[in-house]
Amino acid sequence: MNLNFTRIYFIFITISIAVMNFFMTPINYLALFLPVSLIMVYFFSTGLFSKKYKKTIVDLVEDPKKLINLSRILEEKRKEGSVPQEEYASINEKVVKLEGKLLGSIILQKKLFFFSLYLIPVFPLLVSLIYLVFSVPQNITTVIVAYIASFLLSLVSRLGILNINKTIRKIGEKLRKAFED
Repeated sequence: MNLNFTRIYFIFITISIAVMNFFMTPINYLALFLPVSLIMVYFFSTGLFSKKYKKTIVDLVEDPKKLINLSRILEEKRKEGSVPQEEYASINEKVVKLEGKLLGSIILQKKLFFFSLYLIPVFPLLVSLIYLVFSVPQNITTVIVAYIASFLLSLVSRLGILNINKTIRKIGEKLRKAFED
């Protein structure tokens, strides 16, 4: 799974929706230009508007292990002398187990992220397809609701990724604090 394919997917779906909306009679100009908002939703989902979130997405896609820093924190504290040498092996074993559990959650979040990316443009596509197939005039409220649903799905996905990152940071801070006491 990579972001290049999802970009192509979004562009293809956006163009398809715009073409379908163009062939509607009568032409609804708002519905004709709404597909461009899908590109903005894609940028929102992948972090174009936030460098910190974009780095998180790149790490999530390329190497989810980069998001977990507990071993690095433990190693820093060992070098500082905060971790007694005789306890290091036992603590390291527990940290590795915890990282394994967190990695499973992160990989699940990665799958959910890609699932949501593929699902986001489906709502507007289906609405446009239904209106085209059944040759009924578009109800702009339904079209707008489909785009809002796409944005909300993107928002939920983003919040899930931010939440798992926040949880990992909290665990890392508790680990640091435990060695400082």
